Amino acid sequence: MKHVENQIFYHLDTKNSFEIGKIYHIGKNYNPFFAFYEKYSPGSISINTKMSEVLFESMKYIRERIYEDVRLEVDQNLPSRMNCLWVLPDSFLEARLNYWAHQISSKKLVKLSCTGVIHRADQRFLITEPFNLPLQRYMANKYWSGEMMEESNKIENEEILFTGEVQAIEAHCF
Repeated sequence: MKHVENQIFYHLDTKNSFEIGKIYHIGKNYNPFFAFYEKYSPGSISINTKMSEVLFESMKYIRERIYEDVRLEVDQNLPSRMNCLWVLPDSFLEARLNYWAHQISSKKLVKLSCTGVIHRADQRFLITEPFNLPLQRYMANKYWSGEMMEESNKIENEEILFTGEVQAIEAHCF
């Protein structure tokens, strides 16, 4: 965990929710990723939804709950995956964008001035496959420790969680 003040980060805005010049407080409400699970209801599954998709989303939810439980045990001051903002640093921005542009549908990059707390983690510890819960807790502890797996020089493996205050400075579509 590291405190930052007016540090520049970037965010891929999937919900088109950032207005230039406006200040946002991150960490009080669910982020769009976790809000999906809070809004889910049994009637929201369409008849065309494959059971494999339902299982995958269920496993992601279980993973997120385990990671939140472990975060609270390790250090409750770390940014929660439930209400954080995922940000990208200035360094190697183009390479990071090339990676993330294939992972999510957003094509809007927002430049932010951030004051608050960040946590750097290796996203390879985030496994969404059915396996035993002790292993999932072990992986969560590794994630929250900030440890990077071997060959960690691959910049696409680092993710940065942020909570605090952000001001949207500029936005670009790509």
